[in-house]
Amino acid sequence: MEPRRSAPPAFLEMGFRPFFFAATLGGIGLILLWGYEYGFAGRTPPTSLHPVVWHGHEMLMGYTAAVVAGFLLTAVTNWTGRPTLTGPLLGVLAALWVFARLAVFLPYEAQWLAFALETAFFLGLSLALFRPVVAARRWGDMEVLAKVPTLWVAGMLVHLGVAGILSDGIRWGLYTALYTVVGLIMVIGRRVIPFFVERGTGGRLRYRPSRRQEVLGLGAFLAFWILDAFTTQRLLVALTAGILLVLHGIRLYAWHQRTLWRRPMVWVLYLGYAWIVLAFALKVLGYRWAQADALALHAFAYGGIGLLTAGMMVRVTLGHTGRNPNAPPRGVVWIFLPLAVGAAVRVLLPLIAPGHYGLWVMLSAGLWLLGLLVLAAICVPMWLRPGLQPRGIPLRQ
Repeated sequence: MEPRRSAPPAFLEMGFRPFFFAATLGGIGLILLWGYEYGFAGRTPPTSLHPVVWHGHEMLMGYTAAVVAGFLLTAVTNWTGRPTLTGPLLGVLAALWVFARLAVFLPYEAQWLAFALETAFFLGLSLALFRPVVAARRWGDMEVLAKVPTLWVAGMLVHLGVAGILSDGIRWGLYTALYTVVGLIMVIGRRVIPFFVERGTGGRLRYRPSRRQEVLGLGAFLAFWILDAFTTQRLLVALTAGILLVLHGIRLYAWHQRTLWRRPMVWVLYLGYAWIVLAFALKVLGYRWAQADALALHAFAYGGIGLLTAGMMVRVTLGHTGRNPNAPPRGVVWIFLPLAVGAAVRVLLPLIAPGHYGLWVMLSAGLWLLGLLVLAAICVPMWLRPGLQPRGIPLRQ
């Protein structure tokens, strides 16, 4: 008889558990360090990386990449009915993420190790995701999975810029990483947000965008990405952002139900997507107003990515531990409210009162920490313990 394989510990049962845990604790630690550097003139990290570069790189390739990994490892299992990673192999992949975060604190001469660990992480994640999708012949999912190797390319550009090999590598890499995640949000958002709105509110959508609108939106976004990341053509950036503002504004209008504001698990996703639309509006204004252009970055990152990642971490956790995402713990609103207010403080108040910019940065950092600390208090026990009877959540319409 073959020996029975023992079940993995609950923490390594599915990808969302270790990676959402890592993202949450990492998101807390990274902002604590950033606040220390920004507000108290500390030096974070003590390497050749400029603190602003470190902050951008780690929030995108660290915090956000961990959420993406946890979400996709879980979603691909749902989509294909085939396992991605579990048990020790999942633990190894999570460890690569942790070591890549620590490696940026090494001296300049050892920064190649940080890139090597980042490469190993994205390679392992790509293999874990592409293998079941190819086996199941779900070619349509490649649109989503292609974002993972693109994130690796973005990280490579940053490291080449830090090494002095590409003079604009840092900007190219950080903007490529940002817009890769924004693109992923658009793809996943159009699949799941309308479904969650209808299911959470009992309402019906006004209409669904046509295929022609979807293709136009994809082309406009690719043009916007290339123009903003790789050129200085501000007028063309504003024009493509204007097209995206209209298209995604229509999408927001189509999704809206008045009753969604009574459902924290729904409004957090809707509001996060609204921040993406507002970021495009700021990019339009940025043609004549430099400060609006600069603050669009955090409209995408804090408002859009921050709210949507928090909302999806809670939703996936509830759904895959046997709980009902439409009847969440009462405390979840205290995850989302600080993040929603923090995004407004970080983006809107500097437009109104730019003389207090440093205060708004520190206040928004504190609100981010509050939101993630509440998220940790609610979700860490669910990540560490076996779930109730698994329910799963639909990740497609």
